[in-house]
Amino acid sequence: MPHNLEFCVSFLEAFPDEQFVSTELLENLGHNRFVRHYRVETAEWYPQRARQIGSHMLDLPSGQTDDYLRVFESREPIEDWGRAIVMSAGTEGDEFLYRGNIFEYFRWGFLITITATVIRRTALDVVGLPQSRLATGSDFHFMASLCRNFRANYLSVPTFIKHELNTEEKPLLLSHVVTGSTALQFLKDLQHAWEELFWTEGGLDSELQQLRGIRLFHIALAALEVGEREVAIQYLREARKNLNGSWMVLAVEGFAICIPNDRISQQLWLGLSRGSAAVMNVFQGQLTLSSFVRKALFWIGLIHGSDSID
Repeated sequence: MPHNLEFCVSFLEAFPDEQFVSTELLENLGHNRFVRHYRVETAEWYPQRARQIGSHMLDLPSGQTDDYLRVFESREPIEDWGRAIVMSAGTEGDEFLYRGNIFEYFRWGFLITITATVIRRTALDVVGLPQSRLATGSDFHFMASLCRNFRANYLSVPTFIKHELNTEEKPLLLSHVVTGSTALQFLKDLQHAWEELFWTEGGLDSELQQLRGIRLFHIALAALEVGEREVAIQYLREARKNLNGSWMVLAVEGFAICIPNDRISQQLWLGLSRGSAAVMNVFQGQLTLSSFVRKALFWIGLIHGSDSID
């Protein structure tokens, strides 16, 4: 966005001892749908996972309602160094400067992104550049390493947009690494980076054990979606070691073992995934029962693409 560099450089000039500053990332899903990262992660996704494993690491401090304070230690108003920029960008509302040592919170996932960050060369002298050996997981490792060495500064103002669709609301010619044909490899690379940062020294931490199991389970699901059944079984067996007694892991592993054909297991899994998502949409009122029935008939081949489905 036009104010990205001006805003970030203005901050670094106002605070010469700070080594980097990052901002929110706006994800444009198309059809007038937007997601503000990393607001949704700190407010919903990561706290939900924390509750799932019984962790209190992301509990809000007493008396606070600002979800960013689950991770950051302090919040300040944006002063004269950036106020005029915020006003000219038309992003006034809930903008603040957050600060904190947030490295340990990276165990939950991304908290800042390299594309919305401006870094001093002196910081790069300490942490180096992203490492090519980590492939698509290199940016996660790099940002976490940056936060391991320096206090994070975060501006809750979007300055960067990630587009999921083109200007005609159609899929991009080159899909994103995270969601496209390379999604499985991305998750594997990301896990490699995560384990270097957290697992090597923290393997006896019960919270990390459960988080690792959940991460491996999601890699297995991604493998099933692209027909990599043997890869899925490998990750499910490893996930089972960290999620002792998880009926969901056992059920998916049983499914993958009992359907010994990659293509058939992929088709069945995709059908099950779509079906469960559609059932949730019915319960949430986002899909009518008649539409669900038509979709189900289409998925199993009893009606064709030329027939009308919602």
